[in-house]
Amino acid sequence: MIQRSDSIARYHARLEKLHTRFTGDVDFFHGQRKTERVKLCVRQHWIRKVMIFMYFLVFTIVIPIVFLYTTSFFEISPRISKIINLMLSGYLLFAWLLTFIEFIKNELTILIITNERVVALFQANLFDQQISETSLSRIQEVTGHTQGLLGAVLGVGKLDIQTAGTEIPIVIKDVKSPHFAAR
Repeated sequence: MIQRSDSIARYHARLEKLHTRFTGDVDFFHGQRKTERVKLCVRQHWIRKVMIFMYFLVFTIVIPIVFLYTTSFFEISPRISKIINLMLSGYLLFAWLLTFIEFIKNELTILIITNERVVALFQANLFDQQISETSLSRIQEVTGHTQGLLGAVLGVGKLDIQTAGTEIPIVIKDVKSPHFAAR
């Protein structure tokens, strides 16, 4: 496991160098201190994007096709047909919007572990981002959970970080290799 940890550290060091080269900025993320270096970035697993895409297919293709197929059996006036088409268009726009919001929430949720602290960026809604941070010295327990057959096969789970005091625990769901990230 030491070899994998070193390769991740080297990967983030290369990312940091590329970021500095292209942007001229030494900060890898907003609020990064001058003395800290990014050790690990934990994002949600790619299976979460697949699930969002599957919901998108069901809500934008399957449901409208079933609806149009069932309404084809009825004699509908042209006026009612226009109203149905308008409602169906509104439904499709709403489904696209919800899919976009879920995708943005997935992309902007990230856990950044540096040599000094842990920063959790959690996108609750489109315009609601929660940022939690704690120093490494305040962390008491880190737990990785995998649940069910899909979690065990794909290595997807939940990461819990318990801190000292009355702070709210940091929880990131649908994380790739939660046990490795916990270590």
